[in-house]
This record gives sequence, C-alpha cells and structure tokens, in this order.
Amino acid sequence: MTASDLPTPLTELLEAHPIETDAPARRRRTKSVAPAAPEAPERKPRAPKPAKPAKGPRLTLTRAARADDLVIGGTPRAFLLPPEVAAVGKARQARNLVLLVLVAVVLLAGGATAGTYVLAQRAQSELAEVQSENASVVAQQARYASVRSVQSQVALAQSAQRVGAATEIDWKAYFAKIDGVLPSGVQVTAISGETASPTASVSQDAAPLSPSRAATVTLTVSASSETAIADALDAMQKLPGYADAVAGAITSGSAGAAAGTQATGDASTATASGSWTTTITLSLTDQAFSGRFAGKQ
Repeated sequence: MTASDLPTPLTELLEAHPIETDAPARRRRTKSVAPAAPEAPERKPRAPKPAKPAKGPRLTLTRAARADDLVIGGTPRAFLLPPEVAAVGKARQARNLVLLVLVAVVLLAGGATAGTYVLAQRAQSELAEVQSENASVVAQQARYASVRSVQSQVALAQSAQRVGAATEIDWKAYFAKIDGVLPSGVQVTAISGETASPTASVSQDAAPLSPSRAATVTLTVSASSETAIADALDAMQKLPGYADAVAGAITSGSAGAAAGTQATGDASTATASGSWTTTITLSLTDQAFSGRFAGKQ
C-alpha cells in the first residue's frame, strides 16, 4: 500500500508530517576485496552526503480499541491462527475453573461428612453411657421394690386420713367452747352435733335467706329470763365457724315448778320457778373443722 492509495485527506496529512518508524535503518556492510595488483588503488574522494531534511513533529496514528484494528506506525503484528483455537483456549479455562469448583465442593462435602460422623460417634457413646446408668438405676430400684410398695401404701393411708377426717369436728373441745361463751344464768341441759361426711352433706335450713352450713349443733338451754337467752345467742357469734344461731319456742317453767312444789315440797324445785327453756340450732361453716390431718403430706 502506497501513499497514493490512501484517501485524499490522509495522503495530505502524511505529506505534511512524514511518519517515522521506531526501527533504525540497517546499514549494509560491504566486504573489501584486496586488489590483485600490488599497487594500492587510488582512493576517490567521497562525495558529501546530502543534508537530511529537518524532522517535523512525529505523528503516530494508533487505534488499539480492538486487537484486529489497524495500527499505523506501530510494530506490525498478525494473529494467523483460526478463531477455533481461541475458542478452545477459552473453553479450557472454563473447564479448569469448573474442575476447581468441583474439587472444592468435594472437599467441603468430605469435611462435612467427617464432622457428622465424629458427632454421631460421640452421641452414640453418650447414649451408651446413659443407658448403662439407667440399667444400674433400674437394678437398684428392683432391690428396694418392697420399700417402694410400703411407701405407696403409707401415702394411700395418709390420703385416706385426709379425706376421711376432712369434715371432722372435735366435739368435746367445741362443746367446751360453747359452754365458755354462754353468759351467767344460762345452762345447757342437752346438746348434740351433726356434721357432713365425705360422701354426704349436712341437711340445710329450709327457711329463706338461711346461710349454707357444714355442721349443726342443737342444744337445749334453760335461762332465768328471756334476756339471758338473747345474750346467749349474741355470745355464740364468737365461736369459730359460726354461721347462724336460731332459737326455737321459748317456754316458761313456772307452772311446772309450782306443781312440783305442792306435790313434793322440795325447796330446790321452788328455786327454779320462773326459768325459761328453749332449743337453739347453731349452724357452722367448714371453719369449725379440726383439720387434724390437713397438714400431713
């Protein structure tokens, strides 16, 4: 390709600024041949070398955006291999990368498998130890089976005591408390008590607005006056488990006492003249229960 073959603007640009190559011009070496004649040849005077034109600014047109672009003024290069060779090289690189990834995955899976195996062996060893301890405990329990049977029977008896005595009232102590709160001039002539059982409840009062009760005490009292009976009803409110106290019909003992005095002439009966007699029904709640076995477990 000559300068005339290039397009017109590029030709003018090259004429104005000649392109210099980086490769130095090679000098040709000539071999000197000795003359056949003994006489030395005459040396001709050398002509003066023409003066070199002044160097202008160097212009290098280079486009290296792609490997197959045309580079003007650079070192000539050419890739003469077919494109299939480059494709094979790229495929080889991809294959090597895939192999590396596959080897890494295999190593990772092998490490995970080894770690899992070690953990499984450790867990199996711990399980064997626990099973051995369990067998030892079972053997010791078998030696003391009779003791365990006795313990269960004792626990059953204690439960039966708590259930059976859940509604128990210490009547002797409670009657003493009733006698202690009664005012002077009031005497108990008859007394009885009724409480609920574990399987049946005590009878309830049918009167309207009557409180529920867990036990009842029925007592017959004699008093010197009706006021003394009212004071006795008020004093019973101090009893533990008190729910209600109702007095029945009040009768006077003066007529019966006078007849007895005329018939027998007993002075002690005469002193009882003017006394009043009634029957009091005392209702109690579960607070009156003794709870004898409630604290035993």
